[in-house]
Amino acid sequence: TDLEKVWIKLEQDSMINPFLSFAWLKAWQNNVGDPLLSVQPQLVHIYDDKNTYAIFPLGIRRKYNIKILEWLGGINSDYMGPLVHSEFTSIKKFEDYWDMILSKINSFDLIHFQKQNDQTISILNYMGFSKDSHSLHLKAYNSSLEKDWDQYYKSIKKRIRSDSERQIRRLKKIGNIKFDIARSINDKKNIIKKMIEQKYGRYEKTKVWNMFKIDHYKDFYEKLAYLYPKNFQVHCSSLKVGNEVIATHVGIYDKKTFYYLMPANNLNEWEKYSPGRLLLIKLLEWSINNKLSIFDFTIGGEAYKKIWCNQEISLYYSLKPMTLKSKVYCNFLFWKSYIKKTTYLSKIARKIKSFVS
Repeated sequence: TDLEKVWIKLEQDSMINPFLSFAWLKAWQNNVGDPLLSVQPQLVHIYDDKNTYAIFPLGIRRKYNIKILEWLGGINSDYMGPLVHSEFTSIKKFEDYWDMILSKINSFDLIHFQKQNDQTISILNYMGFSKDSHSLHLKAYNSSLEKDWDQYYKSIKKRIRSDSERQIRRLKKIGNIKFDIARSINDKKNIIKKMIEQKYGRYEKTKVWNMFKIDHYKDFYEKLAYLYPKNFQVHCSSLKVGNEVIATHVGIYDKKTFYYLMPANNLNEWEKYSPGRLLLIKLLEWSINNKLSIFDFTIGGEAYKKIWCNQEISLYYSLKPMTLKSKVYCNFLFWKSYIKKTTYLSKIARKIKSFVS
């Protein structure tokens, strides 16, 4: 389509991440957004006679009878926002363009934008969005990579290196260790299938929400095996001991950055060998050897990320009620967040949820 061509061209002229690409969001909308969440895309195209300056990949989703305007991508996209041309801020200031955008899309009750970095917040403010609607929400972490693997590896804490080398020696007594990267669609399908199996077991063991009980999320990840866009690549890898797959990872990378998305490992007798960490080290080495400069651990404050990362990224949400019933919903979100952050109340909430279900 014409919009697809314009979108892909804009990807070449903008500073974007793969989560904003046409290929990624189309895959998400086809497998999750439309069939599971009934999201109605609201794609905003800002252009003049010569150039496209921005595309806003928005959608409207209904929840608790509230129509919510949000970025496309849902829980499967770690960074959200618009695609903007590198010369976006050099054109006429867009002080009233936000109101113009709202006048072009379908009616809704609430704006709830999530996982936005500083650049996205600046763009929204530049276009006239309410500055007092933004709040710090999440943290993401990444590591600047050295040009030489040996140099980078020496910078890792000695106890981590020593323990990893000890685990490798232990595993070698069991069988040959092999780091595999998928080379074909079939290879990718097999690794993704194994990743889902391992993640499913992890979610069940830790009693957290298990996305892979829902076929639409399984479909999304399984179909990544067929995704071959121009601006990034799907990267599937595994760590084997003999014929046993003890760890897997499904992620993406572009010219500059490796995105560490879906690591998983075997929970049985292999967990004591730290297979996830051993595969992570292999992925870091692969990234440096392939001239990438950033290893992005994406969203999440897991303790292990602090070992590897030297940069912290602040991510914001924007919440703006437009109707009375959406103000009630905002209060609900506030108390839900408060309970989640309060350990005692969170335990009570989980017990109630377990009892009810």
